[in-house]
Amino acid sequence: MESRWETRDELLDAAGAEGYDVSASQLRRLYRAGLLPAPEIRPLGRGRGTESRYPPGSTVRLLRVLGVRAREHRLSYTAWRLWWEDGGIIPPPAREVLFRAASSLEKQRQRLDAFVTGAPTADPAENAATDYVLSELVHGRLRGPLAEVRGNVGREQFADVVQTLVSVGTGRFHESSGGSIALEDEALVEQALGLGRGRTDHFANSEPWLGEAGLDLARLSQIVASQSFGDLANTDSLQLDFARAEIQSLLATVMPIAALIIQLHGKGAFGLGLFGRFFEGSDPHSQAMILLGWLLLRKDPLLRDGLARVGGLAPQTAATTRAYELIVELRTEIPRLAPILSDERLAASQLDEKAAASLRADIKALRDKDPEPFDAFFAKHPESEQLITTLDQAASQEPRSPRPVPTTEDAKP
Repeated sequence: MESRWETRDELLDAAGAEGYDVSASQLRRLYRAGLLPAPEIRPLGRGRGTESRYPPGSTVRLLRVLGVRAREHRLSYTAWRLWWEDGGIIPPPAREVLFRAASSLEKQRQRLDAFVTGAPTADPAENAATDYVLSELVHGRLRGPLAEVRGNVGREQFADVVQTLVSVGTGRFHESSGGSIALEDEALVEQALGLGRGRTDHFANSEPWLGEAGLDLARLSQIVASQSFGDLANTDSLQLDFARAEIQSLLATVMPIAALIIQLHGKGAFGLGLFGRFFEGSDPHSQAMILLGWLLLRKDPLLRDGLARVGGLAPQTAATTRAYELIVELRTEIPRLAPILSDERLAASQLDEKAAASLRADIKALRDKDPEPFDAFFAKHPESEQLITTLDQAASQEPRSPRPVPTTEDAKP
């Protein structure tokens, strides 16, 4: 049966019933901005005027828009949040957020390029501002990830890290670096970003994720120099939406697994301590910058394929995170399990097969002795079956993927 079109009055009444004060002119503004489907204007008959009819589903969409609009008053940011979460064709106001982010990045790149080359810009105030910012990075008080980056190498070496990263960010690293100098720069940047343990830490039956190749700053610099951010902001809607989905899959994988690894293995483990924190921005401007950076990096086939594989682990990551939550609940409900399923033993079981076997044996012994609380727990959490299936499938298809914490299957009677 064909869905019924919805009248303007029906949309306004539905909005009013949810506590939103919306006028007909505001509806027009929303559909002209691309946040609502455009209505069809139908004549009602001789002398009866016209009627605006909206496509099926417009009421649901309107309430969604108004819900976001209640938290974000700027129309461009409302449009961005809706597109970032729902996808589809990017509305013009959301595209403006991308253009502004691209303009900001281009200006920063031009200022930094002047710093690298020693050629001042035409605006003395900009030169002074750039010098001040770079001086503050090295000598001023820092907070958040940058403070940790500087603390990893100290103020004196941090000046070299800043110089190197600026050269990479302006696409000039490959022009001035080579041989052992480039390798030294890469090693220093690795140390500053806390990536060192990415070369040494690894799960049982897997290899360190960073490997011997490490960072290739010259290659990254060439990628940065390959295209302007303004051109990237003009990417067609289909490719933008595809990239949006990719970066969200990547973030859905990296953020929770980084947090879980830190919880189990400590700060700096596997070189992931800072990785997730650089992607914490949740405001539209930060998201737009992340998307532009992703659009740039995915131009390189090797980076695109590697990052796509990481993003493809999102289902396993979600299952691993949920499995850990269930383990925390399990050791709360069965106190005798708390020392067996401690974070320390869980972490050890990820790194060593013998530790994992010992953990499973201890769980089984306790389970065999008193199965009743285990039965009650798994009756309460039937979703554990699906978690186990997801983790088993991921393990068989991706042998080098992050090893999950021992699943709740080990505790099942």
